[in-house]
Amino acid sequence: MLVKSCNGNFGLTIDGGESWVESGNSGGWDGLISADGSAIWISDLVTPGEVQKGTDRPFSVSSGSTLGGTTVIIYGYGFQKGISVDFDGVSATVNSMTETTITVTTPAHSAGTVYITLTNPDSGTATYEAAFTYIAPVVRSSYGGVSIPTATIEQPVRASLTSSIGGSFSAYIPGESSSTNKLIQVAVPGSATSADVTFVLAPISTPTDTTAGFTALKLTAVKTSDGTSVVSFDKPLQITIPAGAQNAPLAWSIDGFSWSTLPKLTSAVLPEGQQDGYFINSDGSFTLFTRHLTIFGLRKAQALLSLSSDITNVQVSKNALLSISGGSGDGTVQYSSTTTSICSVSSVGVVTAISAGSCSITAHKLASGIYIDSTATVSLTISGPVQESAQETKPASILSILSKSTKKVTFKVNLSKAYKSKVAAIELYSKVKGKKKEIVLGRVKLNKSGDATLTIKNLSLKGKVAKVKIGSKYLAAVTLK
Repeated sequence: MLVKSCNGNFGLTIDGGESWVESGNSGGWDGLISADGSAIWISDLVTPGEVQKGTDRPFSVSSGSTLGGTTVIIYGYGFQKGISVDFDGVSATVNSMTETTITVTTPAHSAGTVYITLTNPDSGTATYEAAFTYIAPVVRSSYGGVSIPTATIEQPVRASLTSSIGGSFSAYIPGESSSTNKLIQVAVPGSATSADVTFVLAPISTPTDTTAGFTALKLTAVKTSDGTSVVSFDKPLQITIPAGAQNAPLAWSIDGFSWSTLPKLTSAVLPEGQQDGYFINSDGSFTLFTRHLTIFGLRKAQALLSLSSDITNVQVSKNALLSISGGSGDGTVQYSSTTTSICSVSSVGVVTAISAGSCSITAHKLASGIYIDSTATVSLTISGPVQESAQETKPASILSILSKSTKKVTFKVNLSKAYKSKVAAIELYSKVKGKKKEIVLGRVKLNKSGDATLTIKNLSLKGKVAKVKIGSKYLAAVTLK
């Protein structure tokens, strides 16, 4: 707010000098100013809408639904009892007010950006251009009272809801034809979040998978006011998904590739403290209750995954080879050890015994296509002297350099007695002018302990990689220096 001398009277502006109101005119205010031009007294200020000092935005929110119902708080000075507020000429409901704030509920309006006008009872006014944007949500009209769009990857369905009221919206996930489209319904309780939110729903499943009963969708949300991402909610959302393929569980995913099943509920209520879960309705449809947003869908369980070891009792410093069978899809397999101080496992399923004790190895077959992740576990007993500390543990190397000189290199293959009499091949890999070159250095027959050595003479090995394999499976590699 600025005050200056204006045609012999005092003048006031609230817009940085674009327009001025003189004292004593219809604006109805009087005041005194000091010699340096600063105001020392002002009375009967009736022009509303002056933004509070230090407030960058005069409104609590700047957008909402075309259906109306958005709560907006307007900040300023000089608001009088009986003040009216309209959005593009349409009156808003004034819920409460003080001299510095007005709380209103927006009226319905077509989509677009509109101005807001404040009018005091004595006709003092303030207008804010391009102040509020109306966004069209999914509106009720035909199908069961609802006009339902079809969500696609290129054109996802968007719906803006008022936080205090909540609401619901629906969208179809496309199948191979309109008759196989799947209806997704989202219900958001009032006060599920502190800010008004715009939801975005898009399909993840292909039309073929959707038709087959493996519907998958991605649901995200942002604050309507500034586009900030919203990923969690104070109250659980409800997402209804039609019945899918037989025995297809409801699952979630972060990336759409790795899927994990959601907890199944015994009633249509999410227990206190639980983040998500699903209930199967009497018609076979699923109601998902969730406090966070990610990717959800009906997936298919893999065929039984089985993990075994060639030996279950492994001596310290020796190795065991895992075998995996079953599962579905072409997802990769990842191995992990529950007790890495007792045994470790390589990416190709070779177990190295480190110290005595019990050790469990888990194979995790990642999802692919319509399948969810699957796991299998095998337990091993490691026998031998116990290492004093993890720092002293030196895992056995399947392939190592036993000795090296300028004229020859001796490799050692160190497996377990399960490999007795098997033949191991040691191959050398290098690059020549950018092209990979592979040669077989030699083959060795493993002794009764699963060990063997191979000596190579007069061969430049620096910078190359040696690998050992049995049959068609590579077990280990070592880089030569």
